[in-house]
Amino acid sequence: MNAPLASSIQATTALLTVRALSKRFGDVQAVAEAGFSVAPGEIFALIGPSGCGKSTTLRMIAGFERPDGGEILLGGRRIEAEPPEKRGVGIVFQDYALFPHLSVLDNVAFALARLPREERHAKARRFIAMVGLEGLDARFPDQLSGGQQQRVALARALCAEPRLILLDEPFSNLDASLRAATRREIRGLLKETGIGAVFVTHDQEEALSFADRLCVMKNGVVQQVGEPERVYYRPCNAFVAGFLGRTNILSGRVAAGASTADTPIGPVALDRPASGEVLLSIRPEHLALEPAAPGCPIARVAEREFKGHDMTLWIECGGSQVQMDTDFTCPFRPGDSVRLVARSAATVLSD
Repeated sequence: MNAPLASSIQATTALLTVRALSKRFGDVQAVAEAGFSVAPGEIFALIGPSGCGKSTTLRMIAGFERPDGGEILLGGRRIEAEPPEKRGVGIVFQDYALFPHLSVLDNVAFALARLPREERHAKARRFIAMVGLEGLDARFPDQLSGGQQQRVALARALCAEPRLILLDEPFSNLDASLRAATRREIRGLLKETGIGAVFVTHDQEEALSFADRLCVMKNGVVQQVGEPERVYYRPCNAFVAGFLGRTNILSGRVAAGASTADTPIGPVALDRPASGEVLLSIRPEHLALEPAAPGCPIARVAEREFKGHDMTLWIECGGSQVQMDTDFTCPFRPGDSVRLVARSAATVLSD
């Protein structure tokens, strides 16, 4: 696999370091030799399809699963054999795990059970205010919206002042209309506190917009680690390219010394040197349409999907169907003869 298994962050400066982490359930290898690092104050996403090992990885960091092999270091200290309560790690569960019989104040204060009651409540109120729920101390979970319950769970996790916070599908229970605004608010809170965070998601948009860096997993194996824009624009293989957003996978051939590949849509520039048969990824938004021209591969608009703010077209060219995104000014309609033009270099994939 031509992909980095760890970030460039050195273990000596990392908040969290995961090395060769493995976990098997019977005949299933849930996580295989996973490795990455998380910097202090960084928001790091584990992303992949269901069953890829991201949740198991998070549970091993939390201490809810014991790894079969590998190391987990928090601030340079190995913690993989320690119980969850000794790790200095907070967690916000997907269902928030609030106590239904306790008020907002007592739910948050629960993280401070060792402190005297007045001190516990005073500190809890500070964190309730921090997440924007001031004045709701006396309410119970069933009197709150989903977004408010999530903030209570976050306040409880932050109140214990962990070095690292883990978020398990943090926005999946929210209505679509609330997700984007809540993501921005929670990201701002995490950056304000400076606490590092690792979160699990299967939502590509969520990972790209919320994380400072992300780790794409498949079948328990880390495929690629990097900044969202880097992984999106320069995926290491066809799986990452196809999972993290929409893309067109094209076969091409590169002549000796050439910087372009011959493809079904015509010559396409490459993001790195290559030769012979290649597999390429080019995003729908990186294509443009022009009127058909003599001597160029002729394409035909097969379908057009109007979405208000933009539109998607499917173009038949050289026996392949290519997807492209464009804006409202596009004049072409189904049946029109056109020419496809690549607006940026295609990514050469490893498979």
